Amino acid sequence: MKKRVLIIINVLTFIFLLYLWLIHFRESKIKCEVGPIKCSIIKTDCYGSSRNHPKAIISYNNTKYTVSTGKDCFNLKLGEDNEHFFYDNFLKRVFFIDSDTLQGIYVAIVLCGLFLIFWFVPKKYW
Repeated sequence: MKKRVLIIINVLTFIFLLYLWLIHFRESKIKCEVGPIKCSIIKTDCYGSSRNHPKAIISYNNTKYTVSTGKDCFNLKLGEDNEHFFYDNFLKRVFFIDSDTLQGIYVAIVLCGLFLIFWFVPKKYW
């Protein structure tokens, strides 16, 4: 029973890893091929906490988006911006130039590795 739970957790973690990798790959491709969008920064909230990361509220094509900005939030100025944000037509979302998806990939790899280690624990410890 416990082995099944570990297998399910490992499969779900691997699916999450694939999802993060696809998002990172898509963002990299958009940054190289399309280029930044022209949008308007309405509001910035640069003081994040462990649950509330720094973010900016922007307007693009008459739609408001809340975008996670990370450490570079203090460099953003209110008003027009045409160098920091990109738009993904397929997922219909706006993302920041430094979206830090690569850090999530590292965390998911470590989690997959840890759950794989639990597969090799002898049965007498279960």
